[in-house]
Amino acid sequence: MTADKRAMQRFGREMARTRKLADMTQGALADKLGVSPSHISNLERGYRAPVPALLPRLDRELRSGERLTRLWDELTGSGRQAWLEEVTALVRDARAVMDYQVNVFPG
Repeated sequence: MTADKRAMQRFGREMARTRKLADMTQGALADKLGVSPSHISNLERGYRAPVPALLPRLDRELRSGERLTRLWDELTGSGRQAWLEEVTALVRDARAVMDYQVNVFPG
């Protein structure tokens, strides 16, 4: 599934916040992860999506438990976040919303 821009930006803001709380520079984090400082910068600015293998390493180096991995899964794993925002916008702009439910009774 391709990550949307909002998910990447939200993840990047949280990653930058977590890195600063760990009192680490982008360069120091890049060295520990074996990536370039520009890659870290692109992740934090929401220009790139993290590859799945990088998420547990980020959590480990930033000592964040599994917070960044869980956040990324929440934002993209099920598509729930993007789906919810899209439906909210559609409902807000709609003239009417109709909800249909099917009930089945055995017997």
